[in-house]
Amino acid sequence: KAISTDFDLKTNMVKLEVDAQWSELSAAIANRTIELVDAFNHEQRVSRARSKRVFVQTRLDSAKLELHDAEERLRYFYDQNRQWRSSPQLVFEEGQLRRGVEVATNLFQTLQQQFETARLDEFNDAAEITVVDPAVPPWKPQWPRYWILLVSSLFVGALLGVLVAGSAAILDDWRGRNPATASALHDSIAALPLPRGRRRPRAS
Repeated sequence: KAISTDFDLKTNMVKLEVDAQWSELSAAIANRTIELVDAFNHEQRVSRARSKRVFVQTRLDSAKLELHDAEERLRYFYDQNRQWRSSPQLVFEEGQLRRGVEVATNLFQTLQQQFETARLDEFNDAAEITVVDPAVPPWKPQWPRYWILLVSSLFVGALLGVLVAGSAAILDDWRGRNPATASALHDSIAALPLPRGRRRPRAS
């Protein structure tokens, strides 16, 4: 009939309560709810990991090409400039090309690590939710709470008793103050015709 949750900030735990007509049904609904939520979270995590893996793979392929181009430019520079150390201009150019290779290498290695992490996350089957206490049928119903009904009935009965007693006292006081009016009212009520049931005629 109803599902409610309570989140504890201190323990970072979620308490799930299910109110149903039968205790076994309550426990089954609670456990099934946990299973569905865990399956949904797992599906969302795998979907995010897959999207990340595809994105990183695209960047990894691009970074691999950039690294290859940077290495080829540096190799071509060395082939064309055997005595580059004797020229300040060539030394400066060599430094730029070498730093380009280092940057491309670092980027490629970083993306490669992210790609491996995304692949592991995509195929990770670990549970998203840790169930501390699985739901079990309660040994007594949570509602109705008979002691609450008993106290409420006693309170309502006492209140009605006070109202009846107060009304009787007020009526007696009014009769004492207005005896003629009270007598006339009594006679008028007594003179009212009372409904009588119709008798079924006897068969002759």
